[in-house]
Amino acid sequence: MKRLFARQSTPPAIPAPRYDVQGADNELRWIADLAEAVRETGDAAAAAELIRLRHEVWQIGDYPQPPEPWPPAPPAAVASTGIPTIRPGELSAEKLHNAISSRSCLLVPGLMSKRDADELVAGTERALQASQRLAAGDKGPDLDAWFLPFIPEGTKDQYSRARKWTTETGTVYAADSPRNFNRMVDICQSMGILDLLTDYFGVRPVMSVPKAAFKRVSPTGAPVGWHQDIHAYGEKTRALNMWVALSSCGRDARGLGLVPINPGGVVEKLPPPPPLLSISDETIDRLAAEGTPPVEPVFEKGDVLFFDTLLPHTTQQGDGFTRDRYALECWFFAPTTVDEIWLPLQV
Repeated sequence: MKRLFARQSTPPAIPAPRYDVQGADNELRWIADLAEAVRETGDAAAAAELIRLRHEVWQIGDYPQPPEPWPPAPPAAVASTGIPTIRPGELSAEKLHNAISSRSCLLVPGLMSKRDADELVAGTERALQASQRLAAGDKGPDLDAWFLPFIPEGTKDQYSRARKWTTETGTVYAADSPRNFNRMVDICQSMGILDLLTDYFGVRPVMSVPKAAFKRVSPTGAPVGWHQDIHAYGEKTRALNMWVALSSCGRDARGLGLVPINPGGVVEKLPPPPPLLSISDETIDRLAAEGTPPVEPVFEKGDVLFFDTLLPHTTQQGDGFTRDRYALECWFFAPTTVDEIWLPLQV
């Protein structure tokens, strides 16, 4: 892909945030420079170049190893049943760690502002519309700002089939929508998420191209079985999902079902690759009999649920849903533990 912004031999003298990445100082300064340009002008080409630079830092940077052991310390006591829940002002890496270690999840109602949630919903719709118009042969000049598949230079598009299916069913990879992606990163920064997760992992986290997505889930979508994400990422990957309800759900729109437990590992052995990623109803019943029944919480716009790779969860099913649900799913990873197939992005 042609580079849209030629880099000078000496990058602009803009103070770069501390990312604890060695060997990519120039790229990090250009990220800071372009991020500011995108905020001020909304330039679509700069927004796309910024995503490419974030992946380039991953490719050339030398990331520190996260601290050992993991988890770093025995957790403090949390609620004995249900989903651990705290107010936004109480959120800290220690409380996040305690909840994840005990229950694999933590709910923070209202952590994202309703205004930011509405902005991301509008951006999701514009991205989905742009993808449809491009697929139909439209070459409108404004479309690339909202939908431009991210494919690393010199590589084949390993997610082309998945991308086609996801956009047809209402999901857009965040990195495929330059304006949405960069706005999402700014919102995460304003919420304190990047600093929080740096403290949580012990290193600055990275995002992933196919594992950060804006989702519009229809009331009659395909069923999703109970599953744990450890089967996708592997046992050594340190990862945490920030799932944001961009619209209310759990009443007339499909929310999440989850079993708030940290089982310490896989709850059910799955077939060899490619796995179905499904946990049987019998295993869910066993967990309930052992004291942790599944729950289906009602989420309001802006509620944030953090969960790790061990949490058994699913998308709600049923006949009583009448509205679409909008959500942001964003997995963060400790950099040296994530496989390159996930196309990591420096944030």
